[in-house]
Amino acid sequence: MLATGQLQLPSLRRHLPFLAVFTFIAIALFSQHLIFNSVEGTFFSKTKILLSQILVFNLYALLIPVFIHLAKQYPLSSQRLLSNLAVHILTSIVTSALHLLLSQIIYHLLWEMVDETFYSKLTLLFKRWLYVEILIYWVIIIVTNSKKAIDKKDTAPTTQKFAVKHKGRTIFLDLNEVNWLQAYDAYVKVYTDQKVYLKRSKISEIEKHLPQSQFQRIHRSSIVNISKIKAMEPYSNGEQFIILESDEKLKLSRSYKGKLDQLIPSNLIRSPIR
Repeated sequence: MLATGQLQLPSLRRHLPFLAVFTFIAIALFSQHLIFNSVEGTFFSKTKILLSQILVFNLYALLIPVFIHLAKQYPLSSQRLLSNLAVHILTSIVTSALHLLLSQIIYHLLWEMVDETFYSKLTLLFKRWLYVEILIYWVIIIVTNSKKAIDKKDTAPTTQKFAVKHKGRTIFLDLNEVNWLQAYDAYVKVYTDQKVYLKRSKISEIEKHLPQSQFQRIHRSSIVNISKIKAMEPYSNGEQFIILESDEKLKLSRSYKGKLDQLIPSNLIRSPIR
């Protein structure tokens, strides 16, 4: 049930903000512990306590981008709501339990507490933090799904017509007539079955006003109408070619392949290349 095809976890660079925030929280809580509680021990023992706190909080920080990925991969607004809900319920419980177990192992190795066994401390940790971590997981899932829904609403086009210039006239093309678009210096080439039109604009600006369910960026210089795709064939280095119904062949770069794969199952029946 958890199989998602090719899982693309966030890069280390995307983890850094979470690591920074949770490191700050760990240091702040340790400082509060020193100020309001009498902590006995040498400087070395106090350093081990701080290190254990930082490790425990950063373990959770590393999970946050994974939670966000799962929220996008298994949206609550999907038609498969029940199965996606089951995935999140199971994941929230398992990840929280595993994190608390690893946390207790770290505490046991670096932060020894008098008159408390490993299992008694683990039980106390579960009582205090299991429901909190599960709650944090669900807050992340709900916020990510809400943001995704808002982004889709904001990017929805206000019209189904596309204005282009041709021989001094402004022509309004139906979006279904457009096969693909290509950046061309200060212009964008708009390809249809009959003609190629020029529109003075940046391709990134045009992309903002196209419906994401119909048009998808496949390269930094091109956007394709998904409904015009006839087939796909492998190229090299993870790249592929897209074959349109007009028999035009466009390169699909690796950086945009993931987004296209999310849309193709519900919009396209893949056909073999003849």
